[in-house]
Amino acid sequence: MNRVEHLLQHLQEKPSDKLTPQGVGAFSSKKSDDDIVIVSAIRTAIGKAKRGSFKETAPTLLLAPVLKYVAKDIDPKLVDDICVGNVLARGGLRATECRQAAFLAGYPKTTTLRTVNRQCSSGLQSIADIASSIRAGYIK
Repeated sequence: MNRVEHLLQHLQEKPSDKLTPQGVGAFSSKKSDDDIVIVSAIRTAIGKAKRGSFKETAPTLLLAPVLKYVAKDIDPKLVDDICVGNVLARGGLRATECRQAAFLAGYPKTTTLRTVNRQCSSGLQSIADIASSIRAGYIK
């Protein structure tokens, strides 16, 4: 089973069928002011490593359009924090490159940015980190 089918299978399961740390059926479909909602999911284009179509493209130029797209329907000043998932970035400059991309996309200097390097799940870790920061009240 490929990864997309596997994900879709999990999404189609009934919440009451899942065992959670709180017990069976602990998920709720009721809306709450404490809900954290993902309103956009987008990533940079990808190609073959070290020989693909983007091998000569600066990371800043790949990320800036993505960050601009994410805030296309909102004021970028409302964004408290950006977390960029990135695996095996060369050198220690990736956070600086991502910060430059945020500026190119129109985010103000008050929007903080950080990067996450986690093998095979850096994007998911970014989402989890931001959700946790919202839940803890560190950011809105």
